[in-house]
Amino acid sequence: MEVRMECMRLFIYNGVPVIGFPLFGDQYENILRLKSRGAAFLIENLSEFTAKDIYTAVRTVIDEPSYRANMQRLSALHRDVQVHPMQIAIFWTEYTIRHKGASHLQAVGNGLPFYQYCLLDVIALLVAVLVLLLILAWKLFKTFVKKICFWKGKVKEEKRAAAKKNT
Repeated sequence: MEVRMECMRLFIYNGVPVIGFPLFGDQYENILRLKSRGAAFLIENLSEFTAKDIYTAVRTVIDEPSYRANMQRLSALHRDVQVHPMQIAIFWTEYTIRHKGASHLQAVGNGLPFYQYCLLDVIALLVAVLVLLLILAWKLFKTFVKKICFWKGKVKEEKRAAAKKNT
């Protein structure tokens, strides 16, 4: 079974042991957490596993009562809450209605113009500064090259003049 975080929550909530083969991302760490608690069986080598490996994993999870017992223990821990989540949802819905939308709890970004919300003004400023720096660097480079070329040209002219004097 793929072991994304959402799936993990479902497995734990329902107390179902897992046979996991991680595909990418954080899935390997997710299944390792359950395996370390004795609630999951990890199929590690995906490139070389066979039907026999899957059969062995399924038989192990079914025949070993520790997998189900450990997952049931995790499920009991997961479900042990002071207030049921539905009660919390009802409270916040009623709270929002009582306070006419609860504007004091809304994100500040809701009132920002689009260009500020997406930081387009900051990006434009950074691009403008970068362009100015590039232009300044280009002008300095051109001036530096002209001075070097002019200086070399002046030296060559002096050498020619000195050579004409000597002849």
